[in-house]
Amino acid sequence: EISLGLVGSEMCIRDRVRMGLIEVLRTTPKITVNKVEIKSFGECINHLVAPLAISTVRMEPLRGISLVIIDPKIIFSTLDSFFGGHGAGSDEMMVTKLFTPTEDTIISLLMNIILGSLKEAWAPILQVDFQRVSQEVNPAFAQIADDEDSMLVSRFQFTMGAGEEGFVEIIQPFSLLKPISCLLYTSDA
Repeated sequence: EISLGLVGSEMCIRDRVRMGLIEVLRTTPKITVNKVEIKSFGECINHLVAPLAISTVRMEPLRGISLVIIDPKIIFSTLDSFFGGHGAGSDEMMVTKLFTPTEDTIISLLMNIILGSLKEAWAPILQVDFQRVSQEVNPAFAQIADDEDSMLVSRFQFTMGAGEEGFVEIIQPFSLLKPISCLLYTSDA
């Protein structure tokens, strides 16, 4: 069974993200961790609909690019909380095709929390540094692999203050982790 710092530490990541949101944004979401899945890249991307905050991320010293996808419902709910609201995003906000500079700032804050949490979760396995390479709003422009390539998918469901629900998804190529596979297996099988 693969442990991968994500798979074995989802609760750790969840708790650190929750604490980061409390400290930075003064909001306390309920975060549910879904089981890590192995899917083809095509399966991961084909169901996604723009606009999304899709960050391409490098995980040094490993080679390859991963994706961190943030549902706009989380962004707009966090934005509302940040400015003193109850965390309710509006449907009018969802029709935008590009994020405003203020929304990009919220995305950057969220990404800093997520990547910091991932770095801490990976620390017992491997010292890694996460670097955000780029951001897209359309999944069609976030091609990090061929449609048939195997991906590890970690999904976190968020319920924000006003009941808004959204997700954060981390998609990592299986090939990214292959060089360190001996570090990622547990005896729980």
